[in-house]
Amino acid sequence: MLVEDNPDYRQAVSLALEDEPWIKDMRIFGAAEVALRALQADREEPAPGIILLDISLPGLSGVEAIQQFQSLCPEASIIMLTQSNREADVIEAVRQGAAGYLLKSSSMDELIDGVRTVMQGGAPLDPAVTKHVIKALSGQQDQAAAEHDLSPRELEMLQLMSEGMLKKQIANQLKISEHTVAFHIKHVYRKLDVNNSPAAVSKAHRAGIL
Repeated sequence: MLVEDNPDYRQAVSLALEDEPWIKDMRIFGAAEVALRALQADREEPAPGIILLDISLPGLSGVEAIQQFQSLCPEASIIMLTQSNREADVIEAVRQGAAGYLLKSSSMDELIDGVRTVMQGGAPLDPAVTKHVIKALSGQQDQAAAEHDLSPRELEMLQLMSEGMLKKQIANQLKISEHTVAFHIKHVYRKLDVNNSPAAVSKAHRAGIL
């Protein structure tokens, strides 16, 4: 499904995609409200697997519509199409659940590659916006770690534990004694209020630390 209000860009995208053999059907709309009504009315029709969604639509914006599309098509992956690489737009789209974020300045080949990447389970991000996502995720991780009072060294322990490394392996990699590793891991368990490594890793993921 393509939801795009600019008729010229809408036509360019539809022409680029219609010749791809792995696209079986494409529905095209100029507004999010119209697309959502169509999905609600046509429950017997197969739900789209990919939704290309303009971020700056008249009426309901693309970002505002993400969760509504997800409620109607929970299996669909949403790729935002936009002229904006503004950090706030990027972060909000990703936070709302967008699977990818492509600038309209991208070539049609890049757009097709982005759709193919999502179909294969990836998450395409235009290079111009990737730095914003990395920055935001890093900030969230730092905040989550601070809330649990974890030191940088304890965070390092958690990361290596999440990779399945044992105390001896961690000690070898960090070039410190196994006793020191055990000391730090003990503090990790205490701060996360857990008793073992799997529980620590699981809680760290749920808390956004990892």
